[in-house]
Amino acid sequence: MTGAGGLVAVEGRLLDELLDVLREAVGGKRRILARLASREGLDAARSLEELGAFPAAQCAARHDEAIVDPSGCTAGGGCPVEAECPLIRGGGSDAIRASATAGLLASFVERWARPLPPPPVRRLADLEQPIARLLEASPRLAGGAPPRARVSLTVLAVAVRREGPFGAFRAFLRQGELERLAAHLPPGSGRAVPELRPVEAWIRRLTLLECALVER
Repeated sequence: MTGAGGLVAVEGRLLDELLDVLREAVGGKRRILARLASREGLDAARSLEELGAFPAAQCAARHDEAIVDPSGCTAGGGCPVEAECPLIRGGGSDAIRASATAGLLASFVERWARPLPPPPVRRLADLEQPIARLLEASPRLAGGAPPRARVSLTVLAVAVRREGPFGAFRAFLRQGELERLAAHLPPGSGRAVPELRPVEAWIRRLTLLECALVER
């Protein structure tokens, strides 16, 4: 079930599994992706063909978290494997976002979407300012608070500034990242600022649901 702005809640372990499986598939171990797709009733044939022909070792768009990040694609700008890459023919990085692999990943997220408590923001990026204000409002962080007290903002910044694998979805926040964000947000931060109370409550409720957040 989507929330405002296309936010989707997905069981955290499932998103972690998908990212791990895709990383293996891009590295050449594609059967595990085929098995996951079969388990979920999805057709992975076209994606497996793409990945089989994908020159992963020489791709500039490879990225640990996003696996293949369209923003790093150098098609049309000197990519040494452009002629053989099945993802970018006829469209540069936009073709990556329209690839069969991106479509398969989006289908996994659609299938795994679960009820999401009404979000107080439209996008993950919209959480940055409220969290900064919650941190500022906490007496525990007054004055010269140690850098680790700002971990919530650092975790969120990483999530906001990356795309999903192959551009299948926008920003995403894994379950472990959401838990770290909440753990470094002082309890009761929103008491001093009434309009921020729903933000803190929403974040803490999400951690209890053991979910990840995906922005479509």
